[in-house]
Amino acid sequence: MGPIAELLKSRGLILLGLLALGLYLMDLVNEAIVFMQNYGWFVLFGAIFIYKIDDMLGELLFQWDIERSLQAANDPNRVDILRVEARKVRERQQHELEAQSKARKEAMATKKKEQLTKTHEESNDTDYNPLMGSSSGSRFKPSGFQRPSCGSCR
Repeated sequence: MGPIAELLKSRGLILLGLLALGLYLMDLVNEAIVFMQNYGWFVLFGAIFIYKIDDMLGELLFQWDIERSLQAANDPNRVDILRVEARKVRERQQHELEAQSKARKEAMATKKKEQLTKTHEESNDTDYNPLMGSSSGSRFKPSGFQRPSCGSCR
């Protein structure tokens, strides 16, 4: 037996299968090339035609959907229901706003009362004399005795 016979005997089925697959794929590619050589322009124009038709149909369906949505939105029964619902929502929001405003006013009133009592307590605790001025050292305090200062007097 020769080397090719031994090779086919040991791995023959796999190699023959791969060879057959390669030949089949080459034949398929060749047929596709021949088809495109004969009918390529028809395929090209057909693809462009289908693309344009798809684009026009998509736009038409979009416009149809918008018109249907507008008709449904302007339905008198639906508008009345939405008006009633909107009124209920506004009333609920108004009640919530009034409750928040009332709570805020009460909180401010209690805070003001606390501040008044706090300042009242602080004013009773300290011996503040308005004639003495503040006790901070950052303010200018003239000395008790000052000489007259004039430009020519010395």
